[in-house]
Amino acid sequence: MNSGCAVVAGHEIGSVPYLIKHRENGLIYRDDDFNDLYEKTKWVLEHPDACEAMGRQAYYTMVMGVPTRLIRELPI
Repeated sequence: MNSGCAVVAGHEIGSVPYLIKHRENGLIYRDDDFNDLYEKTKWVLEHPDACEAMGRQAYYTMVMGVPTRLIRELPI
């Protein structure tokens, strides 16, 4: 995200639920659903302009910082 790339990530991996908003700054697929991962990855490749916009938004998410309330909610 910090590199300005759109992310394709599983819905329960690490901080995905806290950082990624689907189709805003990345795409979220259902864990253990390889078809969903395939479809999301294919979508990224077929929509380069939208992917670039999501990458910019992903970078903005990281640069502007994560709200502290979300950091407190992270399972440690």
